[in-house]
Amino acid sequence: MKMTDIIQLFSGIGIIIDDQINDEKSSIGKVVSSFKEKHIPFLTYSKLPPDEEIQMFHSVSFVLLDWKWDVDATDEFLLRENINFINQLHQICFTPVFVFTDEDPDSIITSLTTESVYSVTKNNLLFVKHKSEVDTSEKLFSAIENWTKNTLPVYIIKEWESKKRIASNNLFLSLYNLNPNWVKIFLKTSERDGVDTAYELDELLFENLHSQMSRIDLTNLSIQNEEEFNCNAKEIRDIMQGQRFLPAEKISLDMIFTGDVFLVENEDEKEYYINVRPQCDCIPRNGAMLDDIALYLLKGTEKTIEKCHYNKKDGSFSDIETRVTVFPINHKAIQFELGEFSIKKYSEMRDMRIGRLLPPFITKLVQKYALYMQRQALPRIPEEATIID
Repeated sequence: MKMTDIIQLFSGIGIIIDDQINDEKSSIGKVVSSFKEKHIPFLTYSKLPPDEEIQMFHSVSFVLLDWKWDVDATDEFLLRENINFINQLHQICFTPVFVFTDEDPDSIITSLTTESVYSVTKNNLLFVKHKSEVDTSEKLFSAIENWTKNTLPVYIIKEWESKKRIASNNLFLSLYNLNPNWVKIFLKTSERDGVDTAYELDELLFENLHSQMSRIDLTNLSIQNEEEFNCNAKEIRDIMQGQRFLPAEKISLDMIFTGDVFLVENEDEKEYYINVRPQCDCIPRNGAMLDDIALYLLKGTEKTIEKCHYNKKDGSFSDIETRVTVFPINHKAIQFELGEFSIKKYSEMRDMRIGRLLPPFITKLVQKYALYMQRQALPRIPEEATIID
């Protein structure tokens, strides 16, 4: 990546925290002057901002933090305050913090590692450098470029944020120019259909945003060799689950969807149920009560991975025609049997919902169930006929 690419990647408001911020001859003063020459917008602080202001940093592009912003403070005080600031920031904003110091960078890294804020074995959102190494914007962004190339999550999120910001602006501008009353039109339509208006509006915006966004460019990125990856199975399952399973705490109790998953815990086993009733039939209409809606449920049970017949070549489970394996749901593999069908009212299952299987995974399950319902029985082939003469 060129320097201009890095500047574009980290475009937006920057935050600079340094007690020498007003000294033009200091290292940070040179960086500030260089930022001004490059027309890079930023806010400056001579000490850590108050908590109330930190909560407003949700759209900050990057932070430059002088580790020893108070020369009279003890090392213990600075360590505690800086870690508190970093943790607060990362609770509201996924943004890199570039720690620049006149101290020994290795000693700071050691302290942060001891406090479990920094890891020497994986990528970090912290970048620690001596001030003399980055006393101009050219040196700074060159260092950031080298670091970003080796910290793929930072590159991806910054690239994705940039494209999302452009897409959001284009989306809302085009919607407004098409019809300033588009919100009222779609809300009124959702109300007439009897569905949750907020949910439908969210879906409309998400789908339109997706169509507006351009793809992330991975051309100039090099991916490490496979043997260098530090993979953790649980972390990979968490990422997968976020793609395909919506937990119950993010679902309104007043909505029923195709794909809703319920867990009934008995003394001897756990029984899972998934709703395969079409979405349009899960909406109470004409005075019907939500609790009286009938759920069309398929029963499932937990299975160990070893018993699920994982197909390494295709990266999927080899299910027979009467079964669908869903993985992962709360780190478990659940096998739903298409022949174990039951109907229950929502009132019976309301408090046992654990989440919702999302498209296209629920779509595949429903399609397979539809084929199962229309299957044609065939006569058994005599075992004797399979003997090779």
